[in-house]
Amino acid sequence: MRYDLTDDERSEVPACDFSEPHHLVNQPIPLMAVAQLYRRDIPDFVGPSGTDLLQVLWCPLVHPQEGFNPRVRLYWRRSADVTEQLETAPEPPVVNDSYLPVPCVVHPGQVREYQYGGLLPEELDA
Repeated sequence: MRYDLTDDERSEVPACDFSEPHHLVNQPIPLMAVAQLYRRDIPDFVGPSGTDLLQVLWCPLVHPQEGFNPRVRLYWRRSADVTEQLETAPEPPVVNDSYLPVPCVVHPGQVREYQYGGLLPEELDA
């Protein structure tokens, strides 16, 4: 899901359209690994049939056309197909420090979402 800045948010963004070195704009830059999630660890894991692994990566640069957010890529895989693992991930030649992932642990859980009360009949909204 793409997020677009509101006019108020855009007014607070620095005037420059692209803050990264221009000579790198059209070169391939390695994506940064953000998360790797396994079906066995997530209740109600939803994904393409035959997959049990979701890898989340993003480009570590500012993308004005993406609302000044990193460009995110999702890769659904079968963990059995991932046979070669890199000893160390390739380092991009430049990164926006705001987009450096911080190592952490995620504890997925089930969440029940309820319809917004204002959309319910009056007696249920109360």
